[in-house]
Amino acid sequence: MVPVNGGDIDTVWPKVAPLIQQAIHYNSRGEDIEQVRGHCKEGKRQLWVITDAAQVLAAVITQIDDNNGKKIGIIVYAGGEGARHWVHYYESWREYFRERGCTELEVIGRKGWKKLLEKYGLKQRAVIYGEKI
Repeated sequence: MVPVNGGDIDTVWPKVAPLIQQAIHYNSRGEDIEQVRGHCKEGKRQLWVITDAAQVLAAVITQIDDNNGKKIGIIVYAGGEGARHWVHYYESWREYFRERGCTELEVIGRKGWKKLLEKYGLKQRAVIYGEKI
């Protein structure tokens, strides 16, 4: 797992964009792939790339929200194959957020993440229903 600096986003983006697009498909909240790219380049979000030798397995986007002085680390998007083989990096993200003063961590994702994340102590807090109108 490697964090990508804002200045290096354009270099890795062709390899990770399709993976992030998978996640955006399920949880875009009106955001598109270029907005996500821009937020990473500006340092508003952090791109993480998970590789196995020369192959990119997954891409993850994180951010830190400050709500009235309470910092919350959020895994906003995670796209890739074989999550059960790289979900253990959750512990690294937890530490990353803790080191930056976050007191909570949230993961936004599909219901399939529930089974993978419960073993790390996460509990489902909410369910969002939606439709295009």
